[in-house]
Amino acid sequence: MADRVPIAHIAATVGLSRRFVYKWVRRFLAYGLAGLADTPGRGQRRGTRPQAALHNGMEGQEQDLRAVDVIYYVAASLDGSIAPADGTLSWLAPFESSGDDYGYTAFYQSIDAVLLGRHTFEHAATCAQWPYPNKPCWVFSQRRLHVSQPDVVVTARSPRAVVAELAARGYRRAWLVGGGQLAGAFRAQGLITEYIITVTPVILGTGIPLFGTLAPAEPLHLVASQVYPNGLVQLHYRRTHEA
Repeated sequence: MADRVPIAHIAATVGLSRRFVYKWVRRFLAYGLAGLADTPGRGQRRGTRPQAALHNGMEGQEQDLRAVDVIYYVAASLDGSIAPADGTLSWLAPFESSGDDYGYTAFYQSIDAVLLGRHTFEHAATCAQWPYPNKPCWVFSQRRLHVSQPDVVVTARSPRAVVAELAARGYRRAWLVGGGQLAGAFRAQGLITEYIITVTPVILGTGIPLFGTLAPAEPLHLVASQVYPNGLVQLHYRRTHEA
């Protein structure tokens, strides 16, 4: 079966020898992921168990993921939208003119990295000043994007893979800006540890929902709440098993 795999193409793509790639493919086809837990071409080392090694590796990765707090910090309408259907943010202007930053400055100083979807990035890129200065940013996109801002990485990798990279870099707090599709993907993979939702006294009627994809129910623990004179209510939750 390995002969049916385009070995030459794979080898050229990853820059490895055909012989090396062929042995990896043979092991994967024969044993699945467990076959990749040992070094191909040298035989299984005495005393090793591929399934145990794979389990330990996955367990270590889960521990790394848990080392990173991913905080979904966002404003939402009373009916659960983070923006109108066109994605504009002008509906928030009346609340931004109050002179209160609603804890934003302290929050921004506390984070190590910023996570954005493509549409959110494109809106941010039109601002007169880049909204996320001095923070490394990851933009999730399947398309190539023009990037002129420093410290911005465009990636097509999964949320889990990027969080693992954050952990490897020693980052401990990441701001998930949105949009709703990206937030839904992070929640579906169990990666959001905190939710700071500022509910506005506005009903948009139609718009972009907080979460663009469905995921299982998730119990939360209320950490704090703050009511502002202009009607905003900020709710801070953590996942129950993180509290």
